[in-house]
Amino acid sequence: MKIAVVFPYNNPCSQINTRPVVLAGLPYVTYSKWKKDIIIFTSYTETPIEFNNLVIIDKIYNSKKKYNKMVIEQLKQLQITRVEIHQDCILASEIKKSIPTIKVALIKHGEYLINRFQEQFSLLRKIFYFRYIKHIAEIYCISDFVHNSLTALYPKIKDRIFTMYNTYGHISPFLANKDVVEKKSQIIFVGKPLAYKGIEEFLDSLPMLLSKYPTWTAIVVGAFFSSKSKYVLYFQKLLKKPEIQKLILENKLTIMNNLSSQEVFHIMQESTISVIPTKTQEPFGLVAVESHLAKCAVISSGNGGLKEISGQHASYLDSVGKENIFNAISLLIENTTKTKMLALLGYNNCLIKFSPQKLVRLLDDKRQNNA
Repeated sequence: MKIAVVFPYNNPCSQINTRPVVLAGLPYVTYSKWKKDIIIFTSYTETPIEFNNLVIIDKIYNSKKKYNKMVIEQLKQLQITRVEIHQDCILASEIKKSIPTIKVALIKHGEYLINRFQEQFSLLRKIFYFRYIKHIAEIYCISDFVHNSLTALYPKIKDRIFTMYNTYGHISPFLANKDVVEKKSQIIFVGKPLAYKGIEEFLDSLPMLLSKYPTWTAIVVGAFFSSKSKYVLYFQKLLKKPEIQKLILENKLTIMNNLSSQEVFHIMQESTISVIPTKTQEPFGLVAVESHLAKCAVISSGNGGLKEISGQHASYLDSVGKENIFNAISLLIENTTKTKMLALLGYNNCLIKFSPQKLVRLLDDKRQNNA
């Protein structure tokens, strides 16, 4: 069996880049029993591959159209029998049309309308989307939330839609390090500094919180985009608030940018509380998995797939607002027993539930049965 894994075209200047998709998708290659035979297509120049037996086709094209064309041409030349497309249903459809004999699987990391505004998924959009997925043999969703959203929209193809969780394979090497990292009185927010991630509500909770608990600090680790992006301008505007500027000047609040996965995970390990106040429907919640495995006590909105990640081992916000975030963090700061218990139980839950060895074995079975 000759397998190809295709990650979508990456536009480094866009607010939607493929780094999270690559990080989440690579374990399904690196832990596969067929990893020596899998060819990876990506335009993401920092693909973190350290396996000499993998063939990487990594070319830069200045447009998605050219990148997709290159992928299709290479698939034909290499006589690939199975291709797994991450996220890009249009590319999956184009490949199937160009190479009718190839087996096409689509891995959905979320759909921008399904995971945020499902009620606004118009009939026109539904028809438009269906034309691209109706001929795909297998569709894998990264959570039951995404799975249920798709099957509700397209009941006719529900037998081809499966749940396949993301794994923590991208941080497994860091977990293998048995050095004990000392916890600090530190609260962490990791994510893109976008409005729907709840960054404003988190920042607004900090002045009163860090005044009440003066030994505690906060850190924001973000992925920033082009300096001209409206999203960066939005975040910069938040940071210009006098009360936020004061926290930064007093070294009570630290802003960090574009760190490696290892650096982010180490900061998580140093943190005691991780806050994930996403206001829209999160398709999965990789940050939640990382936070639990870093042995943080997690405060979560629970939206979308987030409750699937944390189960009973997180403190959930009734709604995302600065008062609710303030109260939730205060409760954990004052109740150290609960904080330690959430951290321990969340760690144990994620270590088993999102094991790359276990989940990739399930996909390998599908690969073999549907070859």
